[in-house]
Order: sequence, then C-alpha cells, then structure tokens
Amino acid sequence: MDNYGALILTHTVYPYYLLMMISFYQGLEEGLLEAARIDGAGDFRLFWQFALPLSKPVLATITIFTAALYWNMFMHPMLFIRSADLQPLQMYVRGIMQGGWRYSPHSFNSARSVC
Repeated sequence: MDNYGALILTHTVYPYYLLMMISFYQGLEEGLLEAARIDGAGDFRLFWQFALPLSKPVLATITIFTAALYWNMFMHPMLFIRSADLQPLQMYVRGIMQGGWRYSPHSFNSARSVC
C-alpha cells in the first residue's frame, strides 16, 4: 500500500459532508427551481446554472473542513505510507517539531523552506 492511492481512496467521501449537501439542497427554495423548469430548463441546466452557484457557501465550508482534516491527519500516512519519499508535508513538519529527524537531509531542507 505504499502509494498515494491508499490515502486518497480512504477519504473520498465523508458521510458528514453528504449530510451537509443534502440538507442544503433540501433547503433550496422550490419556487426558484420550479420557475426554471417552467422556463424550459432540464435537469442538467437546473443543477449547473441554479443549484450549483447557490451552493458555493456550502462547498467552501466543505473545502475548509477537508483542508483542515487532511492537514491534521497523521495516523493514515503513518499506517499506509512507508517510504520517506511519499510522506506528506505534515509528517516532515511533525519530525521537525519533535526535535529528531529520521528522513533524508534534502527532505528536511524542503520542509524547512515551507515553514
């Protein structure tokens, strides 16, 4: 399992985010969607031009939550990624903060330049 696919596949869909999206779309004004249907909008156009632009706040919230979740995630990279070349950035920062460094020196310099 020493690849990025192990990290990506384990976190593709979270039920909490699905519940956020479902509750948002159920709260949309039915009159707006009905007016678009009367004007001749199909399902794709209804979603693409009406529902998706209205869902920018909930998508931004999910993006922020996901970024914070992945940044604070240490357990999955420690379980699934064994080689030092594939370790994510937060593992390098963790190594710096703990005082010890067990990876190669070029990795230390690249992580230090980000901080």
